[in-house]
Order: sequence, then C-alpha cells, then structure tokens
Amino acid sequence: MSFEVPEGAVMPVVRSLDHMIKEGNKPVSWIVDKLLKPGTLNLITAAPKVGKSTVVRSLCYSIASGNAFLGRKIVRPGPVLYVSLEDNEQAVGSSFL
Repeated sequence: MSFEVPEGAVMPVVRSLDHMIKEGNKPVSWIVDKLLKPGTLNLITAAPKVGKSTVVRSLCYSIASGNAFLGRKIVRPGPVLYVSLEDNEQAVGSSFL
C-alpha cells in the first residue's frame, strides 16, 4: 500500500524522547501568554451551563482585539474564527456587542 502526501499538506513530526531531551527546550511562541500556543488543539470542558461558551467568546474577543484575557497578555493578536454548533446567530452576536 502506498500513501501520497497531498501537495502543501503538513505532516506530523514524530521524534523520540531521547531526541527531544538532547534537543532541549526551544522558546515558546504564545498567542495568549502561557496559556495558548499556535498550532495546538485546546479543549474547554466542564459541566453543562457553567459558562464555557462565554469564556471561549471572551477569549476570541481578546485575541481579535489584543485586550488581555483573564489578566494574561495577548502576545499575538489576530483574526479568530468562532464556530458555534449550539447557539443561534442572535445569541452569539449579542455576546460580542
């Protein structure tokens, strides 16, 4: 079986623990200081109705505007894509006003 990598695709890098230890720590590039790195998958989990969507909208607003998020500096402000599968457009829109 052969596998062709599509042009422009980014392949994951697999390295041994020994290699990573020898390589040492590299500086971390943060979006939100010591909280959110670019190119990572982050999950917000909690019980229903405790404010997960509100926290994520606040995070999105902070990244887009460059304003601090929960006291943490936005190191790399920029565009944000917010996708909501639960709330309607009016509920989402009014939370950003």
